Amino acid sequence: MEYPKNKPDGAEESFFWVNSIIDDKPTIALVHRLGMPQVGGYVYMERHFYISRSHNCLQGIGAALPVEYGAVVLYATRTSTDQVSGFGGSAKRTIGNKIMGGRMAENFERARHIVATAKELDMMKL
Repeated sequence: MEYPKNKPDGAEESFFWVNSIIDDKPTIALVHRLGMPQVGGYVYMERHFYISRSHNCLQGIGAALPVEYGAVVLYATRTSTDQVSGFGGSAKRTIGNKIMGGRMAENFERARHIVATAKELDMMKL
């Protein structure tokens, strides 16, 4: 195996195991993360190759890029699972998308608040 053949300049990556609780049960995942600075911002990718239960795999990509008065954050994710196949699968996916959409919005709002607070604290040092 000749991995990686063409890794971008400045890219940093890591592979590691994560132990978490999903649906009140211990879950182990093998994670690959890759991040790199890009035009004054940052691009990030995460892939879960092996998950012991709950879902089959996860892949996400995001970026924080500068704009005139701050930054724009972009994020997309795709999760594959056998739990929403078969009868009622379409309804299960719709419900899951709404739940995860709400959780992602909460996470981004929490991140926005942390960044804003950090900026305020840094400005106080002046």
